[in-house]
Amino acid sequence: MPVIFSMRCTTCDAASPPDADFEPMHDWTLRHVAGNPEHIDYREVIHRTWRAVEAS
Repeated sequence: MPVIFSMRCTTCDAASPPDADFEPMHDWTLRHVAGNPEHIDYREVIHRTWRAVEAS
């Protein structure tokens, strides 16, 4: 399972679309701050899928 990344603006709670590639998330952040210069703080969200199985 791939790691999925997204970025969330902590000022307005807008978020980038989730993607397995880091670059689209990075590009979204630069576009968002360009359109909203006061939105300078972001939270990176990393989704990792884990599968647990019962030990026998």
